[in-house]
Amino acid sequence: MDKLQTKLQEVLQRDPIERSMLMRTPMRDPMWDAQMFVGLTMSQDKQTPPDLIPYVRHEIEATCAADAGDDERQFEAYMKGLDEIWPALEAKMKASYGLAEYMRTLACHSLFLSRYYAELYHPMSMDAPYGFARRIDGKYMQIPQSDVSYLLCAREPIFGSTRVRTAAHQLVQEELGEGILNVSLGAAMLPEQIRFGWQERGIKQHVIAYDNAPGVLECVQQVYAEKPLSEYGIDYRVDNFWNAFKDPDLIGKADLVGMEGGLSYYRDRSDDLFEGIAGLLRSGGHFCGEVELKNIYTIRCGVLGWKMEQEMQFDDDAKSAIKRMEEVAAKAGLKMVEAISDTRSIQPAMVWFHLQKP
Repeated sequence: MDKLQTKLQEVLQRDPIERSMLMRTPMRDPMWDAQMFVGLTMSQDKQTPPDLIPYVRHEIEATCAADAGDDERQFEAYMKGLDEIWPALEAKMKASYGLAEYMRTLACHSLFLSRYYAELYHPMSMDAPYGFARRIDGKYMQIPQSDVSYLLCAREPIFGSTRVRTAAHQLVQEELGEGILNVSLGAAMLPEQIRFGWQERGIKQHVIAYDNAPGVLECVQQVYAEKPLSEYGIDYRVDNFWNAFKDPDLIGKADLVGMEGGLSYYRDRSDDLFEGIAGLLRSGGHFCGEVELKNIYTIRCGVLGWKMEQEMQFDDDAKSAIKRMEEVAAKAGLKMVEAISDTRSIQPAMVWFHLQKP
C-alpha cells in the first residue's frame, strides 16, 4: 500500500492544482461551512428571502462589468451568458437557501461559479476538479488562480478525492501499457484522464466510451479540442452503457473497464452490473471504479440536487464499502486487487477499487 501511495503522489503531481501551495496543508473545505449549507437548506422555517436573489444577480453583473472594463462586447457576452443560465440558477436558489447564501457571500464574485452551479450536475461540470470550467459567457477554459473558484477546485474534499481516483486509474492504465481496449462506462473518465497526461505521455489505446447524458458529447469534444475524438483513439457512443454488455464485439475482450462516478447510482442492481462488467473483461482484465461515502459533503451535494436517472445510494463508511464490494465482486468472479480513499480528507468522499478477472 505504501508503494501504491508513493506512485499515486507522483501521478497527482502532474496536476497544477495538486502542485500549488494550496495543497500543502491537510485537506479541508474552507469555502463554506457544509453543515451550515445543509442546515439552512433543510430548515423548514427558513425560505430564501425574495430580495436576496435580485441582489445576487446585481452582484454577478457587477463582477462581469469589473472584468470586462471598457470592452463592451465582452460585457454583452457575459450578460448573454448570464441570461442563458439565470432561470436554472434562480430556481436552485429559490429551492436552496444554503445555495442562495453561498452565492451572496462568495460565488457572485466569480466569473465561473454562477454557470457551474446552474449547470451542476451536467457533464459540463465534470472538469472542475482539475481547474477547468465554462465561464459565465460560456467560454471553456482553465480557471485563473485570481478567480475565487480556483480555491474551491483545490480545496473541496470531493474534488480532491476525485483527483485521487483519477490518478489511481491512470496508474492502472500505464501499467497495462499500449494497445489495450479500454471501455469507459460513463463519460466522466474522459476529461479526468486527459488531465493526468494520458495523451501527453503517449499512451496509445482504443477507448470505447458510453454515455447518453444530454450535452455530454459537446463536453467531451470541448476537453479534447485539438483534433477529432477518433484521432485520440476514442470511439464515443451516445448510448446507455447497459447496452455495452450486449455488444458481441466487446464481450470477453476488454483489457480495462472503468466506471467512475456511477456505481453508487446502481447499488440495488450491483449483481447485474458486475455480471455485465465481468462479461466484458478478458481473462486477466481489470476494472476500476469507486463508490461514494455518506458524509456532510455528499449530503450537501444531495441537498443541492445531485441526481441522475436514479438516486445515489451512499455507503456508510470506507470499511463497510470495501466489505460490500468484495462480496459483490466475488459473486461476479472478480477479485479485489486494491482499495484506496483520499487519506488527506477527514471525511473521505469515496473509495476507489481495482478489481481483476482471474
